[in-house]
Amino acid sequence: MIVRSIVGKLWVTVVAFTVVVLIVFSSLLSQFVSGFLLNKELDDLVILARSAAQVLLSAADREQSRTLTELRSVIEETKDRRLYLVFGPDAAELPQGLRPIAASAEFRPVWSGGSVKLRTTYEEGGKRIPVLVVASGAAVPAGKGAVLILEPEASFRPIVEGIDRLILGTIVLSALGVTAWALFLTRRITQPLTDISLAAKRIAEGEYDTHLAYDFQDEIGLLARSFNQMASRLRESINALREKGEELEGVLESMEEGVFLTDTEGTFLHANSAARRLVPSLEEFFSLIRPQWEEAIREGKTVRLAELEFLGRSYHVTLTPLYREEGGVRGVSVVFRDITLEVRLETLRRDFFANVSHELKTPVALMQGYTEALLDGLARNEEEERELIQIIHEETLRMGRLVQDLLDFSRLEAGRLKLYRRPTMPEELVTRLKRRFDPILRERGIRFRTAVETKGSYCLDPDRFEQILTNLVDNALRYTPYGGEIAVRAWEDEEVLWFEVSDTGVGIEPEDLPYVFERFYKGDKSRRRGEGGSGLGLAIVKRLVEAHGGTIWVESTLGKGTTFRMRFPLGELRSCDEEDV
Repeated sequence: MIVRSIVGKLWVTVVAFTVVVLIVFSSLLSQFVSGFLLNKELDDLVILARSAAQVLLSAADREQSRTLTELRSVIEETKDRRLYLVFGPDAAELPQGLRPIAASAEFRPVWSGGSVKLRTTYEEGGKRIPVLVVASGAAVPAGKGAVLILEPEASFRPIVEGIDRLILGTIVLSALGVTAWALFLTRRITQPLTDISLAAKRIAEGEYDTHLAYDFQDEIGLLARSFNQMASRLRESINALREKGEELEGVLESMEEGVFLTDTEGTFLHANSAARRLVPSLEEFFSLIRPQWEEAIREGKTVRLAELEFLGRSYHVTLTPLYREEGGVRGVSVVFRDITLEVRLETLRRDFFANVSHELKTPVALMQGYTEALLDGLARNEEEERELIQIIHEETLRMGRLVQDLLDFSRLEAGRLKLYRRPTMPEELVTRLKRRFDPILRERGIRFRTAVETKGSYCLDPDRFEQILTNLVDNALRYTPYGGEIAVRAWEDEEVLWFEVSDTGVGIEPEDLPYVFERFYKGDKSRRRGEGGSGLGLAIVKRLVEAHGGTIWVESTLGKGTTFRMRFPLGELRSCDEEDV
């Protein structure tokens, strides 16, 4: 509503003040005019009464009586006036209603030759009538006399009312004019304030380029210039904050660690993409660290979780309280990172040293024992001495294989192993493989079957691919009993090159199958150290297969045997360039 606005309040105030002033002024003016007219009329009547008294009250003859009659008729024709001649205070010549006036104390100066003028009332016909009464005394031959002129106030009331209407009309027109002028003036004065209010609202809604085009040399102009300066500084501050926010957002989004912020009620305020990528559900993750979050708020200090298990993964979590400028905790910043790989690597590192120590302990102990026996001359003959030397030689070879496997595996892990691809025929690889293992196969009574159904050559690293097949056949030899069978197959099918190495050995426990390609993994049956393996052969095989762009998996049935199957997309075997693994 307009009355509630500054314009309305100022307009109403000006109009109300003006109307009150005009009403008071008109009332005073009306009273003044009425009083003036009454006094003027009384003064005129006094003059008239004095003249009449001088002329009429001295009448001594008929002619003067005739003059009196004529003068009375003239006076009484005007404004309902009445003229009376009064001889003595008893005023017997006056009507009954006027006699108290002649007998009043105000009338006494008349009998001394003076004049009086009165505003009074008299009773006529049962009514009190307001009248103007003037009287003037004079000496007459018969004694004291007076001329009394009576004029009802109603006779000149139309003149007063006409003047009142004129004054009222003037006041109404003045009030309307002042109202319009006040509305125009207040709007002109308050329009800049309205514009400033709208500009402030636009700034609150984010329109920081808002500008006021007022250049008045007054308080409004000063306010507009101050507002423009404030808006300019606010725009600069907002832009600076936005840039800082974008920089912070960029830093948070570029972090590998997950970061999310909460208030003291546990409501999420912000979370970077890493936070939602590292854990499936932030809400469940937050509920897990809720006790530490409450501790950070309660104690006002940073809380760290070195290793937190969540849905099968490990996380390092840091909870830092956020403070208000005036003091007090306003929220918590939670930073966490996935350390599952680090934990596994640490476990593998410990297992690595434990297994290497175990693998080296046996051959070193044997070599030390047999060397001491030779030094002490415990060999009874040359044949025993040669046997001891042969054992030392075999253990040396075993240590050499272990060291070579460790070197190969470390190169693969560090990405420093190169593949030298060149056109290679699977038939040649299988033929060399059979030639290498033929003596030991015959010695152990194990059949060796091969089947190669490929088309031409493929871009492989022949040495590393032969190492793959060698490790798989060597693994099969260790777990295939006398009279068993080992088979190597290769074939091409729908843009895929397949290799398969199978045996009829003891098989692998189902719970051990997912871990057979891990280094130094110890299964109850499938990873027996007594057979002389390094525990790295299958881990090396898996990485070399992947380096060639392929995949490998194992299928096994206890008591029936094991099959290792490899799949190589032909698209990965068409480029024969040297490449790093």
